Amino acid sequence: MYNPEVTYKINKCLFDVYNNLGNIWSEETYENALEIAFNEVGFQCRRQVEFDVYYYNYRVGVYRMDLIMDDMLIIELKALPQIFPVNKAQIISYLKGTKKPIGLLVNFGQERKVFFQYFPNKVTAKCLDIHFDKEKTNIQEQLPLLLLEKSKAVLEYLGPGYFHQVYQRAMNYELRMLDTPYQKIFKIEANFRGQLVGAKEVR
Repeated sequence: MYNPEVTYKINKCLFDVYNNLGNIWSEETYENALEIAFNEVGFQCRRQVEFDVYYYNYRVGVYRMDLIMDDMLIIELKALPQIFPVNKAQIISYLKGTKKPIGLLVNFGQERKVFFQYFPNKVTAKCLDIHFDKEKTNIQEQLPLLLLEKSKAVLEYLGPGYFHQVYQRAMNYELRMLDTPYQKIFKIEANFRGQLVGAKEVR
């Protein structure tokens, strides 16, 4: 976390923007205003900064951050009625990929007050060492065991903290390296007593 004086200045900028603009504008509008407020108190900002996520030499993800302040703090802006877990997962993914020390999730869309939450980076290290007992899986066929091994390798390399699409692309890469044919499933069906009773899309 920043020292109290810097944190106070950041928070004051958030309140200043919200008190002047309210909760009816787009993310881009708040981004414009916040950049002005930060510059007035001496903070340097970069906007819409992209970074890539690699699984070995294969790119598995591209992220774009709203603001980076003083090359230390990642700021993700929202203009939503409320914050959802996926929004918090987004800022954690940014911290994971950039190795910046701290993130700030801000929502200007709520009524009465601006929402903000700081996220210290706790997921930068690739320190996973996953062990599992194959005998306890009850899997006898070679291919499912191989897929389990590859899934373990992907998680150990990337670590936790990314969106599921990143891990999915890394697994696609592993399957191509194995020259193993596979098919992506976009819908699953529910059957009851031999009859189709429902279906839903999956990602």
